[in-house]
Amino acid sequence: MKVIISGSSGFIGKNLTTYLSKSGHDITRLVRKAQYNDPSYKTVYWNPERNIISPDLFNGFDAIIHLGGASLLSPRWTSQKKRQIKNSRVKSTTLVANSIAELPNPPKKLIVASATGFYGDTSDEITGETGKCGSGFLANTAKNWEDSSSTAKKNGVNVINARFGMVLDWSGGSLPLMSLPFKYGFGAIFGSGQQWLSWVSLIDTMEAILFLLKNDVTGPVNIVSKHPISQKDFCNTLATHYSKKVRFKIPESIVRTFFGEMGNELFLSSSRIIPSGLIDAGFKFKFSSLSDFLKSSA
Repeated sequence: MKVIISGSSGFIGKNLTTYLSKSGHDITRLVRKAQYNDPSYKTVYWNPERNIISPDLFNGFDAIIHLGGASLLSPRWTSQKKRQIKNSRVKSTTLVANSIAELPNPPKKLIVASATGFYGDTSDEITGETGKCGSGFLANTAKNWEDSSSTAKKNGVNVINARFGMVLDWSGGSLPLMSLPFKYGFGAIFGSGQQWLSWVSLIDTMEAILFLLKNDVTGPVNIVSKHPISQKDFCNTLATHYSKKVRFKIPESIVRTFFGEMGNELFLSSSRIIPSGLIDAGFKFKFSSLSDFLKSSA
């Protein structure tokens, strides 16, 4: 299968590029530096900020995987940071979708990154893909992000909005940095610790995307483990991995004072999301237990 990937220099994209290539697929990287050259893969230039894209860029491809977007992490979400987060997702996706909507023979499949933030704060409610869009900045951003891919559907393209949870691996992403305080006995629980976290291993993430490429699945798909975990249990599991205990709690008032809106949505909101779409389609996860994942991949 001929596949073009944007966001291929990010944590998921970099690993996915290698994984799909080793699985026998012909991979082309969509890059933002005109002079960039990767001897291992074909590369094609685009610039979504300036709406620069070749009109026939996606001709001849079987599928597009569109990842990327500015990092959510920041000391605080300023108005400028929030614009950057939203525009980096919506503008680039709009450009991709509009481009393939005009092709006489477009790729059959477009997998667009989204996030479980779409559902907002789900409290204790177990939520699958039929869950409604929540409230807040992340939910609004995810909704606009997914809506911006809709024009591709008009040209018969199968659009899949991949709603990622927290993707974990020791090789990169959030886990190495997140684990450091726990390694040295200074790990802390944010707020009550009762809020839910939806996580997934990197290998399951990559295998899920390959599964979506090969199978007839459409619409939103939650890419998360079958078993979301409370933040308290997450922290205790991570501490136990290092033979330590969690001794500290950071009150909600402190989180909101120091991190503002970002702290409220990223650290205090509850995300109890399950991958109903993948399960119903027959996908098999390698890891459902956080403890097993941490042991196997360290």
